[in-house]
Amino acid sequence: MNQHAAVSTVEEYCTFDDDRVYLFMAVARQKENPQLTSSTEVTFREVVKDHQDIRRKFDQLYAWAQHYRSKSGDSLTFRLYLSVNARNTVDGFFNFQEQANGWVRAWLKGDETAPRKFKRLSSYWKSELQKPTASDDSRFLFDVDNATEEEMQRLIEALEAATVVLLVRESPNGYHIVTEPFNYTTLEVDVEYELKTDGMLFVTFLTEHSESEA
Repeated sequence: MNQHAAVSTVEEYCTFDDDRVYLFMAVARQKENPQLTSSTEVTFREVVKDHQDIRRKFDQLYAWAQHYRSKSGDSLTFRLYLSVNARNTVDGFFNFQEQANGWVRAWLKGDETAPRKFKRLSSYWKSELQKPTASDDSRFLFDVDNATEEEMQRLIEALEAATVVLLVRESPNGYHIVTEPFNYTTLEVDVEYELKTDGMLFVTFLTEHSESEA
C-alpha cells in the first residue's frame, strides 16, 4: 500500500477552478468485512476543494479508517475512491437548494420528519454533489476484472485508437481505465469490461488487507 504514490496520482489527475471539486469516498464493504451486511457497510465522504486539500482530506479519511471500530469492536478494511469526474458546485448548490426548499414545504404541511434533515446537511450536500447532475466532466471509467496482461493490452490499444486514455490504475479485482468520452458503441474488443460514465476511481486501501479479501 504505497500511499504517497496514491496521493501523487490524485494530485496529478485532478484539475480545479472556482466551481470544481472532487469527492473522496472511503468505504468498508461487506466483501472485505464479512461481519458487515449490505445495509451496515460504512462510508465516509469528503469534498476536495483544491490541490492543497487533497493531502488534508486523505490524511483525515486515513485517520478515520485506522481508528474506526464497529459496534462489536472490530477494525474494518476500508477502500478509498475518487470521483472520476469533477463536481460542479454551482449546479450542485441549485439542486441542493431545491431539495432543501422541498423539506421546508413538507414541514409547513405537517411533515414532522422534515426538520431532522437539517441536522444532516453535510451528508445531503455530498450526496447532491455525487449525483450525475452535478458532474462537471464526462470522462469514462472502464472497470475490468480478472483480465490477463494480454487482454489488458488489447483493450488499451483499442481505447487509444478511439480516444485519449488518461489513466490506468490497478483496482482490487483488476484495473480501472479512465478515458475521454467517445462513441463507445464503435469499440470492438474481445475483453469483458463494465463502462461507467460517472464512476468512482479506486485509489488505495486505507487499512491493511489480505489478497484473499480483494
